[in-house]
Amino acid sequence: MTRWFLLAIVLASPVFAADPFAEYVRSTEPRTPDEQRKLFHVPEGFEVQLVAGDPDIAKPMNLAFDARGRLWVTETRLYPVPAKDTPAKKDAIKVIELGADGRAAKITTFADNLDIPVGIYPIGDGSKVIAYDINNVCLYTDTDGDGKSDERKILFSGWGYERDTHGMASNFRRGFDGWLYGCHGFNNISDVKASGNPAAPPVHMQSGNTYRMRLDGSKFELFTIGQINPFGMSMDPLGNIYTSDSHSKPIYQLLRGGRYEAFDRSTDDGLGLAPRMMDHLHGSTAIAGSCFYAADQFPEEFRGNVFVGNVVTCRINRDRLEHTGSTPRAVEQPDLLSTDDPWFRPVNTVLGPDGAIYVADFYNRIIAHYEIKLDHPGRDYQRGRIWRISYKRPTVEKFDISKSSAEELIAKLNDANLLVRQLATDQLSDRLGKDAIAPLKQLLSGDGSTLQKTHALWVLYRLNAIDDEVLTRAASDKESAVRVHAMRIVAESSNGRDLALKGLADSDALVRRCAADALGQHPDIANIRPLLDVLANADRADTHFVYVLRMALRNQLRPDGSYARLAKVELSDAEVLMLADMSVAIDSSDAATFLLDHIRQLALDKAALKKYLVHAVRFSTTPNIAPLAALMREKFADDLDLQLELFQSVRQGFEQRGQPLPESAKQWGESLASDALKSAVTQSAWTYTPLDLDAPVSDPWDYEVRRIGGAKTAALLSSLPGGEMSTGVLRSKSFAVPPKLTFFLGGHNGAPSAPAEPKNIVRLKLDSTSEVIAEKTPPRDDVARRVTWKLDDHAGKQAYLEITDGDAGTGYAWLAFGLFDPPVVPMPERPVHAVQRR
Repeated sequence: MTRWFLLAIVLASPVFAADPFAEYVRSTEPRTPDEQRKLFHVPEGFEVQLVAGDPDIAKPMNLAFDARGRLWVTETRLYPVPAKDTPAKKDAIKVIELGADGRAAKITTFADNLDIPVGIYPIGDGSKVIAYDINNVCLYTDTDGDGKSDERKILFSGWGYERDTHGMASNFRRGFDGWLYGCHGFNNISDVKASGNPAAPPVHMQSGNTYRMRLDGSKFELFTIGQINPFGMSMDPLGNIYTSDSHSKPIYQLLRGGRYEAFDRSTDDGLGLAPRMMDHLHGSTAIAGSCFYAADQFPEEFRGNVFVGNVVTCRINRDRLEHTGSTPRAVEQPDLLSTDDPWFRPVNTVLGPDGAIYVADFYNRIIAHYEIKLDHPGRDYQRGRIWRISYKRPTVEKFDISKSSAEELIAKLNDANLLVRQLATDQLSDRLGKDAIAPLKQLLSGDGSTLQKTHALWVLYRLNAIDDEVLTRAASDKESAVRVHAMRIVAESSNGRDLALKGLADSDALVRRCAADALGQHPDIANIRPLLDVLANADRADTHFVYVLRMALRNQLRPDGSYARLAKVELSDAEVLMLADMSVAIDSSDAATFLLDHIRQLALDKAALKKYLVHAVRFSTTPNIAPLAALMREKFADDLDLQLELFQSVRQGFEQRGQPLPESAKQWGESLASDALKSAVTQSAWTYTPLDLDAPVSDPWDYEVRRIGGAKTAALLSSLPGGEMSTGVLRSKSFAVPPKLTFFLGGHNGAPSAPAEPKNIVRLKLDSTSEVIAEKTPPRDDVARRVTWKLDDHAGKQAYLEITDGDAGTGYAWLAFGLFDPPVVPMPERPVHAVQRR
């Protein structure tokens, strides 16, 4: 199995027991909150204060602030096992009122009888809150003013939770645009329905995704596809969204519509995966809350940093951002916080209105899912703490804008703290509504600050009160931040194409990127030429801009009739190549026809041509087979499997259309069949046998590039590509046993925390008696290790290799081998199953 996303610490057995931070089950005893606080380490000038802890708070998960400066927390004593029935629900949403010393002055329960609530967003003064409760996102309302919810309304239903309770709906964040954004975690499958629009089809999500939803339950839509297990979300003052993702990379800056790495499916839609902004992992893949620091309390060097909770190393990691054009790059910095207590589990980090960072500590002996049983008795269900990290300002000033006037809220739009500005924006749009329009327009026409202008624009947008004059002026503002937000509003609006075209030539890289995204949201074939011109000259090091340009170009070609209109656009060979690159991301016969019409122009690059041909043959309605077959023989004479794949696509396409196979296709097929039969004769060194003879043959073996020994890599024959649960035996032909035989072997025999069961094994057997004369199990490592067998006692005898994958488990259930020395038996040129397919 691939190494699951929670724990990726290298477990060196000689020191494993000596390091409590490397244990799946911590061997230390729990500390009291006061004892734990003394074990934290932060940079000089910083302080860590306890806000609230057990027994008042138990197992906090997500945090959020309301307009009254109160801290909301979801707590779950059930996690990680959901309630079996309604009476078993015992989780809650609590509200913390902060005292001047930063500690909880008052804690109340707003909603209880919940089932592992994760995501939370308090609305306005906190009389309403949106929160997740298996398996719905609900609106909880306090209708009588007693501080406790007495009304529950389902806004969005259909969330998966059956596969894993740490991969549900979480980390709700209100965007500048008024939508509520969130994360969908690993392993679950959801089909989400919006209660306010029952006629709309459900939105399907599989494992890691991000999405956005309307607060009234009227609309739900995907924002990005992929990531392994996003659990942490924050935004910066320019409207960029960041997530922290377990297993892939700790921080991403999300690009709308982007497709990111995923475990359980291919997320590449033809454009390739969306770009990363970092390559390091901070020593673990168990990454939780993400907080972009946009305030002025911390020293300058910490501002604009991203802080993420690392629940395995028990640290809050820190990265500084550098930019190439619009593309951020995370530069690793010393941690903001470390500890000597291995129970510290920072699952969520948020910015407070006081400029401090607040941390939800899921304080626990065990945090793992797949490595440790969910019902392990060592799991803690009672403890939990919330911490406040501040800098030389221990007091908390009273914050409450829930009744502020328009003038007071507009003044708050100039606050250095992004959260304060966001809360004021929400108050202006949600509470004051139309009464805020006139003063905001006056601000935009006068001497408002850059910060005020950006938020004022969004309030007007939310209230459907932003007119062309206001938007045009903003798109030409002297400050690039205002122009960035103007382009983002154009992307959400039904007009403004001319402004977006102008934005493509802006002096600021992010303005250009946002302009490209705006054009991508409003397809028009007239956008093709300017987008092509910009892409041709774009800095390839600005990876985020290039990817958005490519998505925008693809989007122009998606509507029906786009390719017919494209035929009237004069294109150079280089531009045909660019559009071909976009066309493989469009599943239509028009895209296929475009590729086939330009196939000779595209035939310069063999790797790219293969991609184009597969797509074209799959979706073309009536491909011209004769020139296609000739081109295949010319370009891919040495790739029989590709030719067979394309021929199958051609044959199936004609069958689906009820058309006979053309004579040229029959001749091509006869030639391929002859070559395939000949190749099978030469591939007789290895045979495959399923372990279950009554089951359909499902050969898992295929070549896979893996690390061997140190940093080197090599192609090994592996059972992982066929799926963890596939099993079977590979047997070599007989050979004379050498005095010594070495080879490389990698893989697993069950989860690292469980005792090894030798289901996956390599054996050397005598041909005459099938006696095992040597055997080796995988090293329980993704990296292949060298195996040496001394075989003097059997040298010269006839023997064969038997490689068995007998583990049908869902994880850590594979092995990989190869590089025999001496080469006693030739490795197959093609995997055995490939020959069987032929």
